[in-house]
Parts: sequence; C-alpha cells; structure tokens
Amino acid sequence: MIELPRDEIKSQRIILRKWIDSDLEALYEFGKVEGVGEAAGWHHFLSEYDARDFLEMFKSLNTVFCIYHIGDEKAIGTLDFIVDKDYSDGKTMCIGYSLSKNYWGREIMKEAIEAAIPFFKSENMSRLSANVYSTNANSIKLLKKLDFKFMYEFEDKDVNGRPIVARKFVKEI
Repeated sequence: MIELPRDEIKSQRIILRKWIDSDLEALYEFGKVEGVGEAAGWHHFLSEYDARDFLEMFKSLNTVFCIYHIGDEKAIGTLDFIVDKDYSDGKTMCIGYSLSKNYWGREIMKEAIEAAIPFFKSENMSRLSANVYSTNANSIKLLKKLDFKFMYEFEDKDVNGRPIVARKFVKEI
C-alpha cells in the first residue's frame, strides 16, 4: 500500500503534508460549508465532531494529503489517493479532492495535483485517474486543464444514495 511521503511537498502557494491535530478547526471551517463535501462524495460537517472523525480517519489512512495554504497558514483542502482497481497493472492512482469554497477559482487544486505528480511517479505510477459526478462542472474543467482525458460514464450513488452519472478521467504521467 502506498502512503503519504515522510516529507512535505511544497509549491508556490501550498504545502501537501500529513494531517495534524491542529488542523481540526480549519477542516471544520471548510468542511461545514454545504457543497464542498457533497462534490467530493461526503456530507458537509454538521458539527466539529464530524470534522474530528474525518481528521482521525485521514491520519489513520495515511493516504489523504492536507492542502495547507502557506500565506493563510491553514488547511484548506484534501487530496486523497488509492490504487485504481479498474487497471490490473497496479500503476494507476485514483485521486479525489475537496477544497474550501473560499479558494475555488484560484487554481489551487491544479497546483496541488501538479505538485503531487512527482510523488506518484516516484511510487512507480504511470497514470492518474479521477471519478467525478457529471454535475460537477468545476471539477471536470479542472481535469481538462490538467490534460486528463475523458474515458467513460458510469452510474454511481450520490451522498444520499441516489443514482447519479459519474465520469472517469485518466492522465498519463
């Protein structure tokens, strides 16, 4: 199993790093906003307890980057990964992400994914994939900017268990 690197990954405006206890307040602040979690496949937080559960999960899984904004000195998003089982060679990493609405439209997530690519390459990955709801126009636009290619649509379930169309995108790295 591939886990987060020991060292932080730094780019111009952000640091990709492990989650720490002091990130709880910032995680709750961006995760309680309706639409942030739902776009990524989870319910927005109703309480700080929800955020604490997620923080503990992030720390134990060790496959979820904290996107830490250098200038604002706080956690603003997530970038998670798991080996994509749709590819039998084990060389495709499926990514997922969420970002505080305060940072939408600033190309922060583009910067985060680009910063993570050398790490994925160092783990002998040759492709990145992402599954997004067909209604998530911002995420689809982001993936296209990053040269991900649309592969196919499939039926998924939204956070409330209702059927929704999702799309798979893949990028060679």
